[in-house]
Parts: sequence; C-alpha cells; structure tokens
Amino acid sequence: MKVCKIKTTEKSKKIKSIFSLDLFDKDLVSSSIAGDITLYNSMGEVLKTFKKHSCSALCVRFFPDGQNICVSYDDGVVVVYNREGDTLYSHKSHSGDVSGLAFTDNYLVSVGYDGFVVFYQIDGSKIVKKIKSHNEKITGVVYSRRNKLMVTQGSDGVVLYSGMDVVKRIPPSEGIILENFFSRMDWSVDGKLLACGLMFNNKANSVEIFDKDLMPKYSLIGHVAPVEVVAFNPNIYFQEKPYHIVALASQDLSISMWNTLKPFPFLLLKNVADMPILDMKWNEQGNVLYFCSYDGLINKLEFEEGELGDVSRRNEPNEEGELFLTEDNIKLHTIKKSKDLDKKLMTIKMGKKSKKIETIDKPGVDEIEDFVSKLPENVQQEANKNQKNINKKAATENKTPIPQELPPADKRKRKRVAPILLDDKNTFGTEKMFIFNYNKKSYSINNTEPFVKHYGDYKIELNKERTVVDIERNNIHFFSVAGEIKVLCCSRKYLCVFAGHLRIYDVRTGNLLFPFIGTCGVCFIDIYRNNILFLETDGKLTIIDVKKEKTSNTTLPASGEVLSVSFSKEYYVVVRFKDSQYFLDKASGLWYLKKNNWNTIHTQDTNFNNTIDETINKLENDFLVYKQTKRYDRMREVVKKFVRKISRINSVQEAVENKLRRMLVDLNSLGQSRFVNKILQKLNKKFNLQYFISDLLKTL
Repeated sequence: MKVCKIKTTEKSKKIKSIFSLDLFDKDLVSSSIAGDITLYNSMGEVLKTFKKHSCSALCVRFFPDGQNICVSYDDGVVVVYNREGDTLYSHKSHSGDVSGLAFTDNYLVSVGYDGFVVFYQIDGSKIVKKIKSHNEKITGVVYSRRNKLMVTQGSDGVVLYSGMDVVKRIPPSEGIILENFFSRMDWSVDGKLLACGLMFNNKANSVEIFDKDLMPKYSLIGHVAPVEVVAFNPNIYFQEKPYHIVALASQDLSISMWNTLKPFPFLLLKNVADMPILDMKWNEQGNVLYFCSYDGLINKLEFEEGELGDVSRRNEPNEEGELFLTEDNIKLHTIKKSKDLDKKLMTIKMGKKSKKIETIDKPGVDEIEDFVSKLPENVQQEANKNQKNINKKAATENKTPIPQELPPADKRKRKRVAPILLDDKNTFGTEKMFIFNYNKKSYSINNTEPFVKHYGDYKIELNKERTVVDIERNNIHFFSVAGEIKVLCCSRKYLCVFAGHLRIYDVRTGNLLFPFIGTCGVCFIDIYRNNILFLETDGKLTIIDVKKEKTSNTTLPASGEVLSVSFSKEYYVVVRFKDSQYFLDKASGLWYLKKNNWNTIHTQDTNFNNTIDETINKLENDFLVYKQTKRYDRMREVVKKFVRKISRINSVQEAVENKLRRMLVDLNSLGQSRFVNKILQKLNKKFNLQYFISDLLKTL
C-alpha cells in the first residue's frame, strides 16, 4: 500500500478546500470552495478546469454514462455541465446549501439544508417533484442500484425511500456533533448493508451498519471524532467466507478500514490530512481509494493485487470454466456436506462418559455473516487475544489501534469517564473539582475512580488520590503534573491544573505556558479553542487569550450559588446561578440577564403575593438578548408573543407601543421587512392600534 498526492495547494496561494470528488472509469472530477470544477486523468494530470458559477461547489457527480457532470452549490443552485464546461441545465432548486446529489434508475436527486428532496428528469433538464421529508437540514443522500432504495440523512435522522415514497424513518442517535459539512453514506455492492456515519452508540462516536430495511446490525466504534465519510469497496472478498471492506474517514484526521469478519479495523492511517476529509471514492477495481479534504488536497491509497484479499468466488467462474454458484446452488451444496458430516460423526466411537464431548457446528448457508457478534465463542476469545497483542505492539510501531467493536447496545454497559465533583458538598468551594468541555455538561463520578480522557494519541489520567496527572503519548509516558490537585480542566491543546497555584500546560509539548498563577482559590475552569477562563472564590473571573497572551478580568453579576461558569459559542461566557443565567458581552464587558424566574402569564408556580406582571419586561429583555447574538429567528418569535400579549389588551399604553415600535424598526433594519409587514397587517385588525400602525409606517 502507498499514499500518493493527486493535487497540492501552492503555498503562495490561498487554500481552496476540496468539498467533493467523483470517479468514472479512469477519470476523476473535483469541486472546490471557490467553485472550480476540475477534471483529472488516471495519472493525476489536469484535463480541464472551469468555473461558471461564483458560489462554492459542495457536491459533484458524474452522470451514469460519464458524458455530463452535475454540480450543486451553496446558493441553492444545481447545474448540469458537459465535459467541456458548457452549461446544459440550471435550476434554483433549494433555498440554501445543496449538500448532496445522487442518481437513481429514473431520476437525478438533490438534497439541501432546507430539508427538501428534489427529483429531476434523469438528464437533469426538468424538476419532476419536490418533497420535504426532513424538518431540519439534510446532509447526504445515497442510492443502491441493487435494491432500488434511497436513503437521506439529516440533523433529524435517517429516511428510507422507495421511488419517491418515504418508507421508514429513524430518529437521530443521542450525542453532540459540533460541526459537520456532509454525511457521505454508502451501500455495499450487493445492497444488503448501509454504512451511515455521524451516529452515536451509548454516546460514543460510531458508524452504524443497517440492513436494507434500516434495521441496525452493527456499530463501528473507536474514532475519537465523528465520521462524516464512509465508502464500501466495490468488491466482495473471500477468506473461508465472503466479506465486505468499508473505509471510514473521521474528523480526527484518520482513515480506518474494516472488514466484516473482524470486530476491529485491519488498517488505521493517522494524520492523512491536515483538515477533515469531505469525500471519498473507490475506483471500479477496488484497489485505489481517492479522498479529498478541507485543506485543498486530493490523495489516493493504492493497494497491490491481493493485498485486500481474494475476490469472492461467487463473483467469478471456477477454473474449469463452469459458472459460479448461485445462492440456491450453495444451499444445496451445504445441505449435502452437512449430511456427509452427519454420517462421519455416526462412525466416531464415543469415549468415556466423563470426557467432555465438543459439538461441531454445521456450515452456514447463503448470507454473509458479519462481525464478531456472530462468531463462535472460541473465535471471539481468539480475536480478543489478538487485540491485546496489537495494543502491546502499538507503542513501538507508533500506531494506536481503534478499540474493538462493542456488543449490541441493549447488552452493553459502558463505563462513562466524565468531569467530576470530588466531594459530597452541595455548594461550590475550593475542594471541588470541575472539568468542562465546550458544549458538554459537567458530570460527577465517585471520588475513588480515576479520571481518564483521550485526545487522539494523547491520554490524560488523574490518579485516585488526586495527587498526580499523567500524560501519555502513543501509550508511552510523556510528562506528569504533581501536587494536591483540586481543580483540573483539559482539552486537545491545553491542560489546566489548580494545586495551590494555577498551572497551564501545552498538552502537545508538555511546556508550561505561563509562570504559576497566584489566586485566592479556583472553583471553575473552562477551555474553548485558545481561550481559558477561571473563576476565583472571591467572584473574580479571568479570561486568558493564550495565543495573544492577553487577559481580561471581571466580577460575577450576582451573588448566590454558582452552578457553572463556561464558554459559549453563542454567548461568549455564561454563568448559571440557581434561579438565573447571565452572559458576558465581549464588546462592552457587561453582563446581561439571559434567564430569570420572571412572574409572567406562563409561570406555573406563581407567587400570589407578587401582583406585578413581568411578561412585557421578559419579552423586551429576550428581544435585546437575541439582538446581541444576532438570532433573528428568535427575535421574530419574541415579537409574535409580544403581539399576542397586547392583542388581549383593550387599551395599550404608549410605553408598550414604543417597545413594539422599537422591535419592529430593529427587525426592519435587519432585513426582516416581510415579517414586519405581516405583523402590521395582523395588528391593523385592532381598531385602537390603527393610529400607531399609521405612524409606524411613516417611520419605516
């Protein structure tokens, strides 16, 4: 096996991310973030490059006959080109990103972030039908010519189609994916198995293997980040029994290859790209795997003949020129062998009764038996022994094997390693240990258990006594941090330890980034990208920008029991108290109230001693909060609630009118004029607001 580069980006030029690629015969086509469509020959030489659209080209696919090319863009446009780059057909099919394309036997299909599936005539000349089968964005589509079924995957789950009809839906698995561009699913060549990434099994990243009825069969677990791209090899291989090979490309920058006879990958390639892999295809012979990545590269893995195995006997004639066996032939042949075996067993003399008699399983029949869950127990034990041997050799070979596949979810009891509180107190103090990761909640585990975290090749472990943090790289000790550790927080880049002083280390080098930082005591730490925050016991909050080596300080906006302080992608920094939440505005440095126990018409446990209705105040505050974070959809929802509220009032005060006026003017200035007009039309039905509407129209 060898890795070869097809396309490299020049250092003097800006990187052009490659979003998609496809193969036909010996030709390859790619699409880039700049909208470039490039054709290559089998030697990697550029045949032609053209750009006929100014937007990013998200997906490119050859037509089944290889004569034309279909490209989808991030402005909702789908275009059909010939090989010379001439535009044949163009459709504005979606309202946003068009993430995937596929060809069925009768239609060209596109899917997009707007949740629509669009069917075109097979030549792409005309839109035939448009259906909305998802409520959220669709990230991928795939079709099997063998079983005539199509599958789409989106944020709200997976949908199975027969023709244009929805056959089955399965909800999304439980887990958090911070970001993904696409979902490149794939069917096996016989149409019996579907590999689907961006899934979770017991909250662990996995690729789920389904049968053609979308019934879950197996989980491929081991990658530390989500898997966006999967690709089945177009061959069925044979080693005592037939098996498939599937390649997985993960956001952890690695590619793993699995076959359906083993519970762990037979090949793991780390750091094959500098940025995530976005598309991947096998050639027709199944000996070359092409993949493109966000760093603007197209690479290929070349395998020598026989390196992946022997092509299945079912696909080839035998040496005497006879036709290969059909499944019915194999059944009859297996039954005959079983009868012959029974006759032989009858002739075996029985030993003493005290001896243990082992049973002999009869040979299987027509279906491919996949993965270790169907292997005999002795084979499973042997597989486990082999996996342990691999782990022992991994340190010297600089390879970290992916853990073997877990048993089915209903029988699995995975031990969770999570952020922890190390004491039994109910309020925070310097004796607690808090560990936060972006977009993940804080958890607690028993203080007799060690804390363990894995980041690719790195392992961070805190001992039971909370006195030493060990960092391993490739299963070899890298460095340690010792002391009476009270607070610990780690990420892929940084390790923060509070043991009397706050220490910040670079995980990848083991270097101390700043001198020991003196504090009056630390109770919370959080890390997001290159920013670190820590809260001291006197309420002082410090935020460090590690790259710029700058710090900013503030104090908490309220007193009381602090539940957490953490970074937020949307709100910068959020502090949660028992009855309220605040967020820190980065520009002004002010804390704004995000949530509170308002006394509104929707409050269930209303304090009957409080006769003040705070509904208007809450809605006005929510509107300004969403305006700060540019959440226009939530701003519109607030205005709708505000209008429903004042519609029940016979006489609206001028101060309330001014609040609504400001909301509508702000939305209009933010490009939401159509929504504002709809609201005014609704309010115009109320007589006592007509003067207000007339005056507002003059302002707008």
